[in-house]
Order: sequence, then structure tokens, then C-alpha cells
Amino acid sequence: MSFEYKGAFASLPFVERGRAFALGPDPKGKTILYCNGRYVFIRNIEDPAEVDIYGEHSLQATVAKYTPSGFYICSADVSGKIRIWDTTQKEHILKYEYRPFCGMVRDLCWSPDSKRLVIVGDGNSQFGAAIIIDTGTTVGIIGHHSSAINSADYRPCRPFRVATGGDDYMAVFHEGPPFKYNRTLKDHTKFVQVVRFSPDGSVLATGGSDGMVFLYDGKTGDKLKSLGEKAHKGSVFGLSFSPDGTQLMTCSGDKTVKIWDVESAAEVTVFNMGTDMEDMQQSCLWMGEHLIAVSLSGEIKLLDKNNPDTPLRTISGHINNITSMTISEDKSAIYTGSHDGRVCKWNPNTRDAVRVSGKGHGSQICAMAASEDGIVTVGFDDQLKVINHETGAYETTSLPTDGQPKGVACGKDGLIAVATEDQVIIYRKGNKVFAQKEDYSCLSVSIHPNQRDIAIGGNDNKIHIYNLDGDTLKQVNQLTVDGEVDTVAYSPDGVYLCSGNSVGTVNGFKVDESYKPIPHSWTFHGRSRIKKVAWSPDSTHFASGALDSVINVWEVNTKGNVMRIPGAHQGSNITGLDWLSENIILSSGYDKSIRKWQVSFS
Repeated sequence: MSFEYKGAFASLPFVERGRAFALGPDPKGKTILYCNGRYVFIRNIEDPAEVDIYGEHSLQATVAKYTPSGFYICSADVSGKIRIWDTTQKEHILKYEYRPFCGMVRDLCWSPDSKRLVIVGDGNSQFGAAIIIDTGTTVGIIGHHSSAINSADYRPCRPFRVATGGDDYMAVFHEGPPFKYNRTLKDHTKFVQVVRFSPDGSVLATGGSDGMVFLYDGKTGDKLKSLGEKAHKGSVFGLSFSPDGTQLMTCSGDKTVKIWDVESAAEVTVFNMGTDMEDMQQSCLWMGEHLIAVSLSGEIKLLDKNNPDTPLRTISGHINNITSMTISEDKSAIYTGSHDGRVCKWNPNTRDAVRVSGKGHGSQICAMAASEDGIVTVGFDDQLKVINHETGAYETTSLPTDGQPKGVACGKDGLIAVATEDQVIIYRKGNKVFAQKEDYSCLSVSIHPNQRDIAIGGNDNKIHIYNLDGDTLKQVNQLTVDGEVDTVAYSPDGVYLCSGNSVGTVNGFKVDESYKPIPHSWTFHGRSRIKKVAWSPDSTHFASGALDSVINVWEVNTKGNVMRIPGAHQGSNITGLDWLSENIILSSGYDKSIRKWQVSFS
């Protein structure tokens, strides 16, 4: 057996309310860089399905920028560590690693010759540094701020300047290299969130939490003007000049994006992005012909100057860890749920996502399952809800689970089984018809294709087999395994039951032989907790995913014939696993993304 990685359904940028964040533009104008968790995403803005994920940071990554040459990327994390790595090879070989200061890096910028780097943020003893990348030695001082620096930019022409803006309400001009203090710009009355030079270096723009945008001479720092009496009604989080420098794009917490004429300081275009809190605009980028804006929800929108009311494209997805995944019965859509209660519906061919609308759980999605009528979800709000597969929206009704749900499974004719912390619940056609308290904690559930046998995995190291007689459950068997049973699954043909447990063991049972154990167990996960097992459509193979970020594909009739996909989610927990077809496996994890794998059994 062999496998081939076929790409990812990527997450959105991590966005923090009240804080600007920087998108990293590609010098060639094709891709953007953004961070979420430990990962840096390189995303083609014209074809968002084309994405590369860099996962070598050990802590949360905060910002990433291309060198002007485009051959390297520098990414930084919350500890102050920066990594400079190659972009020309898929392995992304590390060139340098430094820690200029201890603390969160909020922004960074390159010199035009790609030899120097300025890093700023919220350090313990300093808020900025300028280094030579070949040696890591400092090249002057970036300072004169009394609190965290939010943004920095490097003037692209001589005489070189570096501008910084911080939480002390000030923007500071530095001259060099080696860099030293030049002057302070004190026009803002609140945090300076972002500073940016125009492409020709003639103008510096600053934006702040006071809603103001000021323009300065890029060489001297002399104030030229402000954009309007007040550029925005809310904090300004993003600034980006047009390629010719004649216009400036701004975005704000007032839920608008604006384009201004630099010469006249006149407002040219206004994009009203919505009315909800999540429509606050946290970052913007003018890259070539692309106008890009990112909202508090993480959604990336490509804007149309000629039609401000309708974005050219909206890129959706998750910003938090994916906790559950399932595939619709007709295989036309993938559904994922995350820690924040967001549910997304993905097209498996284009990898486009749309958020499921309607009143959802508002809290973590615990489990999901596909039924004939739609997608069933259970959440931390102790409710069961159904998504209409055709409309992509939640139904208006919900059912209580009377406890914390751990798993859900769907059968035919409206049959749903839910495993909670202390009971098993049966629903039929939208009504609860049976509930039974148990003396163990129910962790997982699966319904046999015969619609009678129901397997419940428990924290007592047992699989409890129930028989459904009408609307009544009766326990008929107990299967003992080595650890807590986090996942159980019947094969599509009903011949086998397999389980994964807390000590990294997969067990199999022959259903038609009174659940006789298969003589061998599978233990290629070490002792990592197995979170999901899933059967191939022909019932000859099954896959298991665990906290060790490994996916194993097993042949049910043999012990040693296993295919390992190590680091499937680059160190992230695997939380979802399913087969899209006979040779395509989908997995989800705490990298907030879905990964696609093609397997071959020859």
C-alpha cells in the first residue's frame, strides 16, 4: 500500500479583536501569507484551493513575510523566534533561526535588498530589533517606544527609513542603517495600529485606534495631511497603497473598507462589509489588481472597485480547531465543526467552503453524522440539531440531549443514537423515544447496517453491544479492550466492528460470530489515544487517526499489512477521518484544516 498527499482545505487567518494583523504579499502577486496556530499558510489568491502549509513552528505563529526577492519567507511566533525558510522547494528548508527578543512578534519587514530584517512586537525588555539575516547581529536600534510596537515598515528606496507604530500612541521614524532614532510623530490620540510606506517611498501612512489616517513625507517625516476629518468611525487596522502609489486602501472596525486618493485626500470608494460584529475589518492588502480584506470572522474577501456592494469572491473556512467531520451520504459535501461552534460545508472538488447558516450550537461541536435527511450535530450546549443538506442551513428545531453528548450515529428512517456522559438516547423522526442511564461514561456510538445492533464505547474499557427492539434498547454483549473506547465503527457490509482506544490499540470483532475478536489487534500508534476509525466503502480496509498525528490504513484480514501516514497534520491532533471514495481519505485536525490523501492498495 502507498499514499500520496493531494492537498488541503485550508483554514482562515487567526484574527484577534482590537488588533491589526499583517497579510504577507507575494512579490509576484500570486499568493498571500497568513498564520493560524503553529502554521503558516501560503495561499494562491486566484485559486484558493492551491495552498501550502508550513508547520515547523513549535508555538503559535503570528506573522510571515516574503523577502523582496521572493526566494525566502520569514515567519515569527509568540516567543520572539523567527525562522527564515526557502520558498522554492516543497520541503521549505530552514536557512536561519534567531530570537531577536523575547516576546510576541507582531510585525516584521525586509530591506529592499533582502539582507536586513526589522522585527517588532511585545518584548519583555525591548519592543523591536534590526538584524543582518546572514549573521543575526543587530544593525542599530529600533526603539524609542514605551510600550508594544504593533507595526513596522521599511522605506523601499534611499535614504532608508524604518517607521514603527505602537501602543504608546506614537509613530517613530528611524534612519540608517545602522538604525537610530530620527523623530517621533505624535498626531494619534490612541494606539497606532499600522504604518506603511508607498511603493516609491515618498509617503508614509499611519492608522490608529482613533480612526485617523495621517500622511507624512516618506523621507523627512514631515506631516502632509490627514484623510478626511476622520477616516473611519472605528479603529483603523489596515493600510495598503495601490501599486502606483496614487491611492490608499484602509480598513476599520467600523465594518468598512475605503479607497482614498492620496493627492487630494478624497474618499473614492466605500465598501460596506456588513452589520455584524464579525464584519469588522482587521486587515487589507492591495496586491496587483487584487483588493483583499479580512474580517474578524477570518473570512477573506476579494473586492471589486466597480461594484463595491458585491465581493468578487469570499473565502471561508475555520479559524478554530476542527473537532468533528462527516461526509454527506451522496458524497457531494464535507461538513466540519469547530471549537467555536462554526460549521462549514465544503465542496470536495473545488474546496470552497460556506458557513452553515441558521441558529447553531454557539459552542463546541462534539460530533456529527450524516443521515438521509441531512447532517446531525451535537454540541456543548447539550442540544441535537439537524442541517438541511440542500439549503446548507440549520433547521429551526432542536432536541435536548439531557447531558454532555460524546458521539452521534445515524441509521435509516430517522433513527439517531446519541451517547452522552451517562446515558444512551434514541431518537426517531425528530422525537426522543428512548433514554437509558448507564453506570459508565459513553464515549462513542455506531449503528449496524441491520438497524438493530448499536455499539457504545465506554470509559470502562468496554464496548457495550445493544439490541434495538422497536424503540427499546437491551444490552446483549460486552467486549473488553485495553483502554477507554473513543471511537467505534461497523463496517458498511456489517461483517466487522472495529474500535480505537486510549492506549493506541485498534481492535476488531466479527459481528456474525457473536462478536468474536479478530485474533490480532493493531498497535502502530504507540500509546497515543485513537480519536477516529473509519471503514473503506468496500469494507476491506479501515483507517485510524490518533493524537500522534499519524493516520494508519489497515487491511482487516492481516495484522502486519499497514500503511502509515506520519505527521498527517504536522504535529496536530487528528479529530476527523472518513473515506470520500474507495481510494480517497479525508482527515481533519487541530491545524483547522482538512487534508486529502490518495491511497493505493496495489
